[in-house]
Amino acid sequence: MKLASGDMLTFRLDSNGCVIQCIGRDDVPRVEKEGRGWRDGDRAFLQGTDVALLLHLLTTSGPGGIVVAPTPSTSMLCVTTAYEKSGEVEVVFKTDDNEIRLKAYERDMLVTALGSQVWRLFQ
Repeated sequence: MKLASGDMLTFRLDSNGCVIQCIGRDDVPRVEKEGRGWRDGDRAFLQGTDVALLLHLLTTSGPGGIVVAPTPSTSMLCVTTAYEKSGEVEVVFKTDDNEIRLKAYERDMLVTALGSQVWRLFQ
């Protein structure tokens, strides 16, 4: 998904867990030209409880965040809420090399997409 910020965020979820991929806006034109690949940007791996915490963070208001430790082949992930000067709330995904921001409506779409796939963790 290409975000309003120009960044990209993708995910895949199966019974092993969830891989979230963050692609910074500097890499997006190349990715759009060549096609998306799992080699692009930073990938973070979340297991069941991490996915539940992410969904909880995305659906509740107020301060808080989650941090997911890196694995040998993936990035760390830190997800927090940020308040802009305009009063707008954004969700910030920070990885080893990228920081992407989701507006409220993009957050809602991510929640819907993750929620529709989360049953796979129970297989």
